[in-house]
Amino acid sequence: MDSTPGSSPRHPRCLQVEANRGGYNDIVTAYDLADAYLPAFRRAVTKGKAAGIMCSYNAINGVPTCASQPLNSLLRDTWGFDGYITSDSGSIADISGAHHYVKTAEQVKPIHCLPIFLPC
Repeated sequence: MDSTPGSSPRHPRCLQVEANRGGYNDIVTAYDLADAYLPAFRRAVTKGKAAGIMCSYNAINGVPTCASQPLNSLLRDTWGFDGYITSDSGSIADISGAHHYVKTAEQVKPIHCLPIFLPC
């Protein structure tokens, strides 16, 4: 990764609410995701060479963004992102808490695998 300071776009998400955002699940079509929500993030990664990305509290189509392997694959494999992925405050705990995506905190394996959350 280049050592030049870069941007860190926040929340590649479809969040439409502020209340209960930790447990909110956005149902979004593949077309809307590709056409309306992700283009700015794609440009930030591919053209702007973003240094990092912050995942959000909500889930998209049943998968919390901070546990989304499809989002990780899109960023890293498709767009060539080699930066860091960090969570928004509390969004890692929401994977097992508000979202009930996994049963226990020990089962949470965030896509960024920072040691301050859980070892990978």
